[in-house]
Amino acid sequence: MSIAASVVVSPSKRLLTLVAALCLGVVAIGAALAVGALGELALWARLLCGSACLLLAGGGFVVTLRGRDTYRLDISGSGQIRLTLLARKPARATAITASDPNEGGMLVTLLADSTLWPHFMLLRLQDQDGRLHALSILPDSVSAASFQALSVACRWIAAHRFSAASEFLH
Repeated sequence: MSIAASVVVSPSKRLLTLVAALCLGVVAIGAALAVGALGELALWARLLCGSACLLLAGGGFVVTLRGRDTYRLDISGSGQIRLTLLARKPARATAITASDPNEGGMLVTLLADSTLWPHFMLLRLQDQDGRLHALSILPDSVSAASFQALSVACRWIAAHRFSAASEFLH
């Protein structure tokens, strides 16, 4: 059985919706604190907490919006992973051209603290320069067949790479 897979990972609309809902909840809590509906704090403390909630919610949402890139993951039959940035914005998620400096992508390693759940994958990847890349993959980020193929390939890599490492340590 070959674990080879090539998958284009688009930004998840579900994840953006969940983050937006979370940020709105934090804003609502901040507003409740600021007007004195929660707790018994002095006016300056209520305003400070409310402002902090507003800033944190806005910052979290902006960070989420800025990280919505489209990637291609190519996994070879031997478990080697190549990560290629396709587009910085979801609207520009087109095939890369020959003039793209990132055309060949970069070789990355799947880290042991990646999350591989049935309906969610958080791939923590490390490139050869030591930089970390985190890819959140929900079922709406890829097709159903691609999600299944990527899940199988990542589980195979994790099982073979990390079981060999633990055997070496014992």
